[in-house]
Amino acid sequence: MGLMKAGDANNDNRVNVTDQNILKASYGKGQGDPGYDDRGDFTGDLLVNTSDFNLLKSNFGFAGAPPIVSTTPSVTPSPTTSATATYTGTTTATQTSTAGTGGLSVSPSGMRIKAAGGQAPLHVFLTANGTLADVSQDPATTYQTSNSAVVTVSITGTMRFAGLGQADITARYNGFSAVAHIAIDPNSTSFTEAPIGSLGGAVALPDGTGAQIPAGAL
Repeated sequence: MGLMKAGDANNDNRVNVTDQNILKASYGKGQGDPGYDDRGDFTGDLLVNTSDFNLLKSNFGFAGAPPIVSTTPSVTPSPTTSATATYTGTTTATQTSTAGTGGLSVSPSGMRIKAAGGQAPLHVFLTANGTLADVSQDPATTYQTSNSAVVTVSITGTMRFAGLGQADITARYNGFSAVAHIAIDPNSTSFTEAPIGSLGGAVALPDGTGAQIPAGAL
């Protein structure tokens, strides 16, 4: 297998969700910024950005050799569904709950970007009977925006960023619903958050890039 490639932020010879979380916490920041963690800077340019995310994505799920045995007990995350996301000042927080036998989640569940004019897909996932299904394009899935002056959403879940401010995009499917909170603020730091559990999911970044996390990868 050889030595570990770029993406191993915590130096445990594996590229997984732990490394992803380290990168996510510093995404959009540079040396000198509060919260900057150079472990997420895989390119060595003193910035944590899309280039670093792409390196992590290209090696996600791989392990180097020799393997390092962690002394931290392994915990298998439960499948999660997004509840609400709130935006206060310069922070974004997402509340999650256990999906159990069924539930709906969206990715991104929270997104903060600096300018209008772009677009990004909203992924919608149904958790039922221990499986995760992408229902984003299902005719039964509907979308609604709370403020079309900030964000509009198509019948297939494409979000278009129209103007500064905040808006909620609500996705509904067969009695379930999930909310994505979008904030467009030129004075903020770009940020995105998505619920990922043991059944997998998708992570999208503010510039439209992202990665699909397969079931069992966490």
